[in-house]
Amino acid sequence: MRSPAKSALVLAVMVALSGCAMSATNDAPAKVASVQADAPHFKIDESRLPHLGAISFADLDPSRSACGDLFGYVNGKWLAANPMPPDQPYWGAALIFVERSLAIQRQIAEQSAADPRATGVEKIIGDFYATGTDTAAINAQGVEPLLPRLNAIDRLRSVADIADYLRSAAARGGGFIFYFGAAPDLKHSNNMIADVNQGDFGLPDRGYYFDADKRDQLAAYREHIAKVLVLSGVPQDTARADAKAIIAFETRLAKVSRSAEQNTDWSFYFNPVTPAAADALTPNFPWTEFFKSQGMAVPAMFSLAMPEFQKEFDRMLVEVPVDEWRAYLRFHEVDRASPYLSEPFVAEHFAFYSKALLGQKEMKANWKRVLATINDESGEAMGRLYVGVSGAIQARNGKAGRQFRGCTEGETGEPELDERSDQGQGIGEACGIQGQGRLSRSLARLEWS
Repeated sequence: MRSPAKSALVLAVMVALSGCAMSATNDAPAKVASVQADAPHFKIDESRLPHLGAISFADLDPSRSACGDLFGYVNGKWLAANPMPPDQPYWGAALIFVERSLAIQRQIAEQSAADPRATGVEKIIGDFYATGTDTAAINAQGVEPLLPRLNAIDRLRSVADIADYLRSAAARGGGFIFYFGAAPDLKHSNNMIADVNQGDFGLPDRGYYFDADKRDQLAAYREHIAKVLVLSGVPQDTARADAKAIIAFETRLAKVSRSAEQNTDWSFYFNPVTPAAADALTPNFPWTEFFKSQGMAVPAMFSLAMPEFQKEFDRMLVEVPVDEWRAYLRFHEVDRASPYLSEPFVAEHFAFYSKALLGQKEMKANWKRVLATINDESGEAMGRLYVGVSGAIQARNGKAGRQFRGCTEGETGEPELDERSDQGQGIGEACGIQGQGRLSRSLARLEWS
């Protein structure tokens, strides 16, 4: 699950401790000029951009105790004046920058899509945006774009068929059950090695399948599975039975999985084995065949993490009926694609993952969702256009970089505070830590310019 929004104080601390020296960068105009050369001739209407407020000590709430309620002391007044938009699952001052960035990107994408002469990265972004915002064409297709994969799943008849489908899905970047990628060799950190470990569930963490306080979410997930299957063409009675089987399937994997908290220990991700040893561990899913299917040479060693998980997966290949494997694969193929399919799929995906799990009240506008996908899949292309446009906006406004009033740089490179300031006593003194002046000094003089 994502963490709550970062507070304005945290943003202020980060900027103050790392960025005050930026206020006097002499080469910023040259940097802005250098990136403008790559920016096509976009015209950004700045009146359509969200306003960026200032981080100021006037935002602090003196009616609250900084020691007893630091979050309320720092953020209470700002949150009261800036209520959470209904299309956000969490909110904070830092997200204003995200909204402004998206508004700039929207104009870049719209103009790229409207330019018949666009080439290169501009055409990539324009075509991507035009396709994603053509809701009429998307709605007309329904589940049709997935039919080749769904038909392939319907043809699965044996353990060998299932193993082959899992290998093929991994080769196209859409693997199931386990994660496969590259990771550092923890014994030889200069080397990257092939890495296999447990994959994701339909629910955020293993505890959702067992914990008493997650029963409502588990029930909602079961209903979600059935609805997605019905949308994909499965009869309702069959979809309900399949949903029950899929929950049992994932619960079995969850029992041998590690929680998100446990996975913070990186040592569990490293289990170096030879391909022969790995094949012996999972005889129904030989890893030598897996590597060949990915178009790569079989390595002398790779990491097969969470071996108990891998053994259970191997047992499930032969113990779980093929029709349940087909139901599991069908649901997850459709569920993953749902945000990009017709409106009924999009609505159901939002209703469960954003509304039921995160409490988000309204779906984000389609243009925001399309831009999120562009940033995920073609972020470098958008970044090249965005940097030039953003730099030009900063240059026009006389802000060639981040600037902070009241910051000076001392010999140590840390921000210094004018001791004459009444705010110099700051939060640190209120909490009895005036001897540790770096935090209080940094906060006391910080304002967004």
